[in-house]
Amino acid sequence: MLVAQRCRFPRGFSRAALAAAPVVDYYQSDPLIARWIAHHLDGDGARPTVHIWAATTDLVLDLVLQGAGAAVLPRPVAAPHLGRGGRLIELRTARPPLTAAIWLNELRDAYRNRTFAAFRAAVMAAFA
Repeated sequence: MLVAQRCRFPRGFSRAALAAAPVVDYYQSDPLIARWIAHHLDGDGARPTVHIWAATTDLVLDLVLQGAGAAVLPRPVAAPHLGRGGRLIELRTARPPLTAAIWLNELRDAYRNRTFAAFRAAVMAAFA
């Protein structure tokens, strides 16, 4: 979900407001804001400038809470800071949320190691 402090979008979400807003993103090699725009706006209209590259959701959340700009965050990370009394607002379109898959690369014979086997079991349980 795309989130920001309310003061960054005082008139609500629009393509123009997003284009003018500073953005906090993760990696220069694959900006998540570009995927959000492609999904929600057909890649059209908004070309925000990434002001800060932060790499982790914790750091991105902290920077957005400090007012550094807008950012795409997973809903569970942003949720405690949304709604009445929250410091962030969700900037949304009529389209469904952007989703991503997680792949678990299972190498042959990797689970002979008990640590790998325990990690795999924990991951599978968490996402079951």
